[in-house]
Amino acid sequence: MNNNRKTLFAVGLVCAFSLQPLVAQAVSCNDNEELTPVRGKIFNNGVQPGTTLGTARVRLGEDRMKCGIMGQGAVGNDGSINFVHTLVCNDKVIFPPTGDIIHSQITLNTTGFANFQACPEGFPPGSAVGTFQETSVPIPGTGRGVFADVERGEIHIEGTINCLSSIDMKFSGTICLKDDD
Repeated sequence: MNNNRKTLFAVGLVCAFSLQPLVAQAVSCNDNEELTPVRGKIFNNGVQPGTTLGTARVRLGEDRMKCGIMGQGAVGNDGSINFVHTLVCNDKVIFPPTGDIIHSQITLNTTGFANFQACPEGFPPGSAVGTFQETSVPIPGTGRGVFADVERGEIHIEGTINCLSSIDMKFSGTICLKDDD
């Protein structure tokens, strides 16, 4: 792999979590929605350029869930990115029309900014180390289970990546859950 490809790979792994918006916006819910706090931790790995895979511990209001998380994205020449993260959780929600079980799922558009540097010799080619901040917002129409019909929210993430592509994150924010009424 040539040096340009190694650098792009490193940027891809670290910038998978980048381009922080300049101003955080307050989340405003509709009348039939409840502003619900969400927080937790994510542990994942860069599995190939532009793809991450891991686990998330999520606290949604007072409820706790364990979720799988997959990220896919692209890195621009300037280091900016647009990543899409999908979470699928271990909860069981009944689908009223049939009584079938649904595992909650949501897809988020994630942007942010990373501060990273190339790793020294002896680590995988193109690896990087650093910190990052991101913001994730729900993609309307992607929710299932407790996330059904979620259209609004904002989740702020801080994380690190090491030279072996292990990525650790903490997050907090709010989303608008539909009322059960």
